[in-house]
Amino acid sequence: MQTAGAEHHLGRNRTYMITPQLMGRAIRRISRRRACVDCHFFVKEVAADAGKHSRYHVTADHRGLARNGDFSWMTDHTVICCDFGVWDSGYSLAYSDRKPTIVETDRTDQCFFWPFNPGMLLPAGRTLQERAAAAKESSRDRRLTIVGLFIAAGALVANLVLRVLSTTQENRNHSPEDRLRSR
Repeated sequence: MQTAGAEHHLGRNRTYMITPQLMGRAIRRISRRRACVDCHFFVKEVAADAGKHSRYHVTADHRGLARNGDFSWMTDHTVICCDFGVWDSGYSLAYSDRKPTIVETDRTDQCFFWPFNPGMLLPAGRTLQERAAAAKESSRDRRLTIVGLFIAAGALVANLVLRVLSTTQENRNHSPEDRLRSR
C-alpha cells in the first residue's frame, strides 16, 4: 500500500509516499501516547430508575467516535467518566473540554491508565493495573538499592586505597632505626 500525497513546506511543494513501514512507525508513535479514550477505565455511567447508576465500558465503536470528537452517542441519562475518579463529564467537564480531556491529554505516568481490553471486567482491570504499578515501584526500589550498594562498595574500595597509601607514606617517613626500635 503506497499513498501519494503533497506537502507545502517553506514555499516548496514536496511529494511523498506513505509506505506500510512509515504507516507502522506513525501508528506505534501514536499508540505510545496514553489517552483516556484508550484506557480500560473510560466508562459510561447510566442513570436508571430510583437513582440507581450502572457503569459500563465505553464500546470500541463509541471510542472511535470519541477520538473524532463525536459524543452524540451519549444520552441525557449517560455520563462518561474515569472509573478511578480522575474526571467526570457530569461534574466538571464542559462539552467543549471533552475531546481535549479524553482524547488529547497524554496520561503517561499521571494517573491509573490501563490499556482497554474489551472482554475484561472493571475489577479485573483494576487488579491488573494495581499489580503492574506495584511491580514498577518495586523495580524502581531494586534499582535504587543496587545503586546504593555500588556506592557503598566504591566507598569501601576508596577507604582501603587511602589506608594503604597512608601506611606506605608512614613507612617512608620513618628511618630504618625507628623501624628496628619498634620491633
